[in-house]
Amino acid sequence: MRPLDISFATLLLFICVLVRTSVFVMFLPVFPKQGAARYAKIGVVFALAALLTSVLADKFTLAVDWDSRLIFIVLQEIGVGCSMGFLVLLFEETLWSFGTWVSNLIGLDMVETLAPGMSTSSSALSFFCAMLGLVIFLCLDGHHFLLLVLVASFDAIPPGSFVLSPGLCQLAWQGWTELYRFLILMVSPFLLLFTVLTVELGILGKMVPQMNIFLMEYPLRLAAAFFLLAWFLPLYGQSIEMLYTMLQGLFYVLW
Repeated sequence: MRPLDISFATLLLFICVLVRTSVFVMFLPVFPKQGAARYAKIGVVFALAALLTSVLADKFTLAVDWDSRLIFIVLQEIGVGCSMGFLVLLFEETLWSFGTWVSNLIGLDMVETLAPGMSTSSSALSFFCAMLGLVIFLCLDGHHFLLLVLVASFDAIPPGSFVLSPGLCQLAWQGWTELYRFLILMVSPFLLLFTVLTVELGILGKMVPQMNIFLMEYPLRLAAAFFLLAWFLPLYGQSIEMLYTMLQGLFYVLW
């Protein structure tokens, strides 16, 4: 890395790097969506953009005037950042959807709290599952992998060379289907348990009409759910690791 020579071409490269980095960092789950973390995002984006520009200045030279073509290149960088951020967003939404789905099955979604740093409210179990998954993701060096993805994107897709192809749309669809299929596999024990519990309570209500099934159902759901959660939580780390491996595979296909 040589000392950065501030020139017109370097300034254009910095703009491209800044746009791509800012769009990608906007999707990262390690930063809350609101609050003081927005200012931390700005500092991280500028620091990463300056560092990457000093490294990439030897590899790329943009000879573009201040005309409509520069705007087109900026839009291309936004497209690259959104493409990478969409895969990260799928990973984050899988974590939140798991907790939301389980909360809905248990009946805990009736009481929602405002998640700190988020723009929407969620149940306590959903917030717990998402934060626990994020901690496991950080323990797996997921944040380092995301930085590696950002750096490798400039070698795979140099500034000004992004093309919105059908293969990219197919990859986005493939990533959504794979992660959603894995989400169903994670929730399937809870779906099976509560389906059997509902059917048994329905049969019991027909056999013994004098019994108040509605009074019994909710305590039974809570007891069965917490028992299953106690069994499933040790396996939750393995599930996040498999989900992280799927995310890595999607990025390798993208590059």
